[in-house]
Amino acid sequence: PVLEEYGLGTLVHPWTGGTLVGHLGSMPGFQACALIDPADGRGVVALTNGTTGFDGVELAERLLGERTPAPVPAWVPTATVPDWAEPLLGYWHWGNSAFEVRWGNDLLEFRDLARGRLAEQFTWSDGRIVGVAGYHRGETLRVHPTHLECATFVYTRVPYDPAAPIPGE
Repeated sequence: PVLEEYGLGTLVHPWTGGTLVGHLGSMPGFQACALIDPADGRGVVALTNGTTGFDGVELAERLLGERTPAPVPAWVPTATVPDWAEPLLGYWHWGNSAFEVRWGNDLLEFRDLARGRLAEQFTWSDGRIVGVAGYHRGETLRVHPTHLECATFVYTRVPYDPAAPIPGE
């Protein structure tokens, strides 16, 4: 069965025509997607040779049709930031992709600065930081002295920080 959680498994994404199901993949220098709408069998497969600037879900939506926007939660001004989240705020990089990490609506939010939109959301649950929306949904975000790690993704304060580990090594 296909679960709503994503992690490193199957992505389930609602859109106007139904649901896109598939997988996104990336490593430094390359990105890919394989998404299909099981209701009508139409899909998109794309392979790229770029680290940034590609969004497989956005490509599929544009090629297959418009997506129905999800309801936007009401904005609530932030009065306090939890102790676990405070040191994580600010700018982080995955390779050369820049993100601003903010606290909003009681969630840790990663905003993709190149696309100007929300990319990831995390919360504190059972003693760990866990993804609740975006590519890292269901994954644990681990905090290290030099970097953040989520699955095989390493986020650093500067692009390609030589002090941080390289995934796969």
